[in-house]
Amino acid sequence: MKLGVVNAKATLNIYNEMIKKPISPQLLKVLNYCVEAYKYASLSFEMVSSKLAEDPEAANYDVTVIDPEITNCEKELFDAKLQAPRLLA
Repeated sequence: MKLGVVNAKATLNIYNEMIKKPISPQLLKVLNYCVEAYKYASLSFEMVSSKLAEDPEAANYDVTVIDPEITNCEKELFDAKLQAPRLLA
């Protein structure tokens, strides 16, 4: 879970850097969507860490709920044809 938080925050930082650069309104909309998805992921991983010892089943469910948000972000990026090698890495 700690690694998930670190990775989500690192990706969030990349999106925030990209938003500061001149981009199309369509791409800005997609990046803003992804920022929200990764904020959600980061907070969720932090909350899951605290639940893990108390209720592993609930923690497992909480982690599975994170995936659709990130998957939707990736789909939106793909549809917008974003070229971002740093995100792929």
